[in-house]
Amino acid sequence: MNLMKKLIPAALILLAGCRGRAVEYIQQREDNISPYINMSNWYFETELGRPLDFSNISGYDDVDGLLPVRIEGYIDYTKTGEYYPSLTCTDLSGNKTVQVITIRVVEEGTMHPAQTEEPEELPEPTPSTCEEAGAKDPERPCGVVLPEDVRDYVTIYQAEEGTDTCQAYAPEGSRWTCEEIYTNDGRLWGYGVK
Repeated sequence: MNLMKKLIPAALILLAGCRGRAVEYIQQREDNISPYINMSNWYFETELGRPLDFSNISGYDDVDGLLPVRIEGYIDYTKTGEYYPSLTCTDLSGNKTVQVITIRVVEEGTMHPAQTEEPEELPEPTPSTCEEAGAKDPERPCGVVLPEDVRDYVTIYQAEEGTDTCQAYAPEGSRWTCEEIYTNDGRLWGYGVK
């Protein structure tokens, strides 16, 4: 019993010391950069009665990593017309990214107008699905980074310019490594510290 009484205060002191260091580290890194919404298309079209699914869109923050994205605004999938809701992503520091999108609801059968004339020259065949483009997950959009591909990173940086920041965070000989991150269809998206 006496041993337990001695061990409990020692464990609490150790925990308090670790917690203080974590708070000190967080306070040293100011987060004033808004997250990135992992999309490149801001116009969507759908037929009456067919709601669009935005659950596979994610956001990324240079401090917090992978973040959820919400859709805000009015969309009536039972009436034709254009709607202008917003995709929003907020990081843990309160920095918010808002991207207005356009959703056009059309009559059934009018999304793809029929072509009456054959083109004079057939264009080069291009991949029409993510699977044909060599995607890892054909059920998800080509241009997104899959959540499971970034889950293990401490922080990530978007675009080619991110390589310098990533390597500065993880210099040679440190316990961290800087790795390339690719979109679902294999294009370079950015860099991550692991």
